[in-house]
Amino acid sequence: MSKKQKLGLSILVLLLCFTSYGLGLYVSREALNKGSADIQAMLAFNHIGNYSKIQNCLNKENYKATSTLLENYIITERELLASHLNNGATSKITNYIKLRTKEGLEAHKQFISNRGNSWKVPRCK
Repeated sequence: MSKKQKLGLSILVLLLCFTSYGLGLYVSREALNKGSADIQAMLAFNHIGNYSKIQNCLNKENYKATSTLLENYIITERELLASHLNNGATSKITNYIKLRTKEGLEAHKQFISNRGNSWKVPRCK
């Protein structure tokens, strides 16, 4: 094999490596974007269900059940946020919260629910 052929083959191999790397980056970004969109869709679906329960209680003028539902939803969201903040949140999310919170970031990190591990979900009658 001549020097020109070796050089040509080396360039071809490098070109294939860079192309493969670029394709890998593209595919992984697309998968991450679709995964994030799926998670957002699941959250939206769950929120719609929760908001419907609240609306149902309000329509029936059952304010105690409405208040309890809201309290449980808020506690759940705060628990999830605290867990995320304590397990590797990026500076993007911590800065986002710092700009928008009155309690401070640490209060959100240290949130502990007073409801325990179980609670009753009220039904609107």
